[in-house]
Amino acid sequence: MNSAIGVRVFADYGIYDSSQTQDFVKFSAGFRGDLPFLPTWRYDFYANKSWADGTYSYEQILADRLAQSLNVRLVNADGSTIVVPPTAPVGFVPTIANTPGARFVCVDTTGSCVAAPAISNAIIGGQARTAAAAWFDYITDDVVGHTAFRETTFNATFDGPLFRLPGGNAQAVVGFEYRKSSINDVPSSDAQRNNLYNFTSAPITKGSDSVWEAFTELEFPVLRNVPFAEELTFNASGRFTHYDSYGSDTTYKIGGIWSPVRWLSFRGSYGTSYRAPALYEQFLGSTTGFLSAQSTDPCTSLFNVTNQTIVANCLADGLPNNFINNGSTTVLQRGGADSGLEAETSKNLTFGTVIQPTFGPAFGNLSLAIDYFRIEVNNGVSQLGAGNLARGCYDGTRPEYCQFVTRDPYTGSGTGQLTIVQSYINVATDMVKGIDFTLRYDRELGPGKLDLGINAVRIIDRVNQNDPAFAATHFEGSIGNPKWSGTGHVGYDWGPWYARWGVDYIGHTNDDFLVDPADFPTNVYDFSVKDYWLHTAALRYEPNNRYSLTAGVRNVFDKKPPKITAEDPFVNTIANIPLQSGWDFRGRTFFINAQAKIF
Repeated sequence: MNSAIGVRVFADYGIYDSSQTQDFVKFSAGFRGDLPFLPTWRYDFYANKSWADGTYSYEQILADRLAQSLNVRLVNADGSTIVVPPTAPVGFVPTIANTPGARFVCVDTTGSCVAAPAISNAIIGGQARTAAAAWFDYITDDVVGHTAFRETTFNATFDGPLFRLPGGNAQAVVGFEYRKSSINDVPSSDAQRNNLYNFTSAPITKGSDSVWEAFTELEFPVLRNVPFAEELTFNASGRFTHYDSYGSDTTYKIGGIWSPVRWLSFRGSYGTSYRAPALYEQFLGSTTGFLSAQSTDPCTSLFNVTNQTIVANCLADGLPNNFINNGSTTVLQRGGADSGLEAETSKNLTFGTVIQPTFGPAFGNLSLAIDYFRIEVNNGVSQLGAGNLARGCYDGTRPEYCQFVTRDPYTGSGTGQLTIVQSYINVATDMVKGIDFTLRYDRELGPGKLDLGINAVRIIDRVNQNDPAFAATHFEGSIGNPKWSGTGHVGYDWGPWYARWGVDYIGHTNDDFLVDPADFPTNVYDFSVKDYWLHTAALRYEPNNRYSLTAGVRNVFDKKPPKITAEDPFVNTIANIPLQSGWDFRGRTFFINAQAKIF
């Protein structure tokens, strides 16, 4: 008996087309003046309302059309049913190869269905857009979503002197602010009903939040123009914040500057801050997915589990000693508002010195600032994996994770499945410390003024820990986290003209130290990036303070972004190019900018 096996291949068709447009409108109004009952104090009232509406479109394969196009039957060239000739061998099955002129048609022709093409090198090679244009047009569509963001702000600020000190008047600022924002993201209907091939569903994300704030800033000039104290000033600020979404918080900052002589100053500050959860992190619509229970359920193959805490918790759930979960775990992904998501908090320490030597007008003006900084973010917003949540709950190390893990009752084989809520929660810790360098120089030269500037950052340490169950990772020197980076410029200002040459620098980086050499041998994989320099030239004409015209070239030497082996697990890539900020992905571009002040 002869038989035939048909093999159908669906291959990716290459780069997806996408586009995005955004409309933004903002109205602002305010007025300021002197308080009539306290003339040395000023007031400033301000309000604004903004509307941002975005539309995003992605070319996507629709799952229902793809399935319909793959459900086919073989017909003659004229569309008639193929009849097996009586002389055909026993077991003969008509195919495109043995039936001249035969072609595929859809079994269900609803919606002008176009049958998937026969396998070919072009289809396998991702060239369906040109090799099977009619089918490509049928199974793909531009799915369109819309995002609306609204924000309202009211602010009232008062400032003025408090009392006299040897160094001058102590100053105070007192203010109040109210903000309300909302988001309404509506993906396409196909995205909402999970009809995008190889993509998860995308539900509506909708919510709002509002905040009241009261703040004050104080400055105390203790000494000025006395021996060993050209300036001695302290400052302090505080802010009380109340969010509808998570409650109240208080932050503060203290600092000071001391100049023992005119050309040398020391400064420092310490403060706290926070970041309220973004609307997306709070109100992300719920999506449902499924993962293998073998990788997410700590209780599967319970007879092989050696952690006695896990065993005890699994038995407490009513599971038998021989429990095996061969099914799947349901994963619900949603925003963190329902699970009590709170604000991130941070502590910031800086101290440094400013050197401003005086060498006379012939030399010009020179200043150098060197500042050390250390920033630590706690209670960071993160989204842990389903397996990490389940294990942290069952092994007892993170009992707070158990609120995200539920199990169906066990009544026999195939029951006792897990459901895990994968939400935004407060678990991450980040720390960065380094040194900032700022150099400024200017002097009169010829008919105009020459100015130079350099800003450089040396990162000493950058640590991230998204999951407390795992050790923190040091990322300094990795791609996206260079140890050295900076900007510089040289400019010349004469009359209404200003010419500027700017340079951006990103130091060399390497991800080799982050990966296991057994999995990524260095003789096969290259995760290193060399030093990157980007040059920009611009010329501005400004005849007065109401009009200006600027033209220039960005990426003067058409510097291409660096390439690495695309399998780097720590960065996203397009082809072999890592997607990181600072690198130019467009090549040399020309720009022109015109500004005019009406009032």
